[in-house]
Amino acid sequence: MASGKIDAPIKLKLLFTVVNKNKAEFYMDALETFDVNFQTVIYGDGFLFDNAEDNKALNDDTVIIVSVVQEEKVPEILARYEDKYFKTRNGKGYGIVVSMDSLIGVLAYKFLANIGVE
Repeated sequence: MASGKIDAPIKLKLLFTVVNKNKAEFYMDALETFDVNFQTVIYGDGFLFDNAEDNKALNDDTVIIVSVVQEEKVPEILARYEDKYFKTRNGKGYGIVVSMDSLIGVLAYKFLANIGVE
């Protein structure tokens, strides 16, 4: 531990799920099956994607679900999105994963990683 860095046993990622507002609860319930302890919803009005494919503003009917997920569960979550949820009627959306490199507080980490607090 010469560098002073402590590696967490479970790596965490931020998952941004962009979907229609009327499907938000459906996606949040689905994410809970993957031991997700933190989710919040941001209403999409005024947000803008900044790339060639998605260069359009989000409207009032769009939400962004921000979730903290365990790294090893990301492939399964994205596969479920692609196989089941994004192929449903009016089930268009995006799943964007971002690295979460640091977190302050052991209790906060244990909560977000869904590790029992002793």
